[in-house]
Amino acid sequence: MKSDKVCLFSGFVLIMFIISLIGCDGSYPESPYSPDDSDDSSEDWEDVIASDSNYPENVYLTENIEFNPGQIGSARITDDSDYYDSNGYPLDETKEGACGPPEGCSSLYSNSDADMTVLGSGGEAVWKFDSDWVIIDGDGDDFVLFSNHNVFQGKVDGSWNELAHVYVSEDNVNWYISSKESYIENSTPGEANDDYDWSEVVDVFGNNHTWANFREDVAAEYLDADTESYEDLTDSNGDAVYVSKYFTPTDDYLGGDYFDLSDFVSVNDSDKSWPSDGKMRYLKLVDDPSILDGQDYSPSWMTGARLMSAMGINVEEAD
Repeated sequence: MKSDKVCLFSGFVLIMFIISLIGCDGSYPESPYSPDDSDDSSEDWEDVIASDSNYPENVYLTENIEFNPGQIGSARITDDSDYYDSNGYPLDETKEGACGPPEGCSSLYSNSDADMTVLGSGGEAVWKFDSDWVIIDGDGDDFVLFSNHNVFQGKVDGSWNELAHVYVSEDNVNWYISSKESYIENSTPGEANDDYDWSEVVDVFGNNHTWANFREDVAAEYLDADTESYEDLTDSNGDAVYVSKYFTPTDDYLGGDYFDLSDFVSVNDSDKSWPSDGKMRYLKLVDDPSILDGQDYSPSWMTGARLMSAMGINVEEAD
């Protein structure tokens, strides 16, 4: 399943993941595209995709339904932020930031200007996918969520991941959550805590880096257990492996958190599984301070979960 390829549970697990992607001849698959400089960074995603027929018809969020943000850490509050007001609450106009494709990049130097929705501590939001499509329970994972975060000094144990519960719905009334959800509880929210452990985090949002970027090809990276840092992923010739800006949900090295609808159960009745003929149209994220995450190293710098994009994998046209 695709989730086996993306969960960064630990440096060791990730290295084993990369080894598993190496071909039998010891080489990585070559990217069909070479990196280029993007000149459309100021254009809306709809205009960029509409102007280039080579973009695949991926399915993304297109509308925010509810936005109830929490507050960010005091150290992040400024007078000229594009994301927060003077009291540290995410601006209402950022609620659509998660709509459209991801603008990921290097895990070390995250693209802080990329479109995203910032939830703030304890915040939550609901989005709707493109109304022409629905996400269904097919083979393997069914949808992927892309987060925006970076890594402190490039260290394996310095990830600024900020996690959130993931809910799905067909009608924006009946909600389901993954039965596999697992994490360490934060016994002292708001206080510094270094007990965060990737291996304890399963089926929540925000634990994996994002490289997929629809504006430009991006070099894929990996965790080097020896140097405890991120390094460029290279092929047998020593050339960097790039994620094409023309990516599809099944491409390797995209990053993100992958989810299988067959794992989801009703929030009101855990014995009620996602229906086999269910059609997912809505996504809800809830930032929960009781979830211990990477930003608890320095709570004053917290932003809450930051959703860059959501993309359907198994999709069909809506009725």
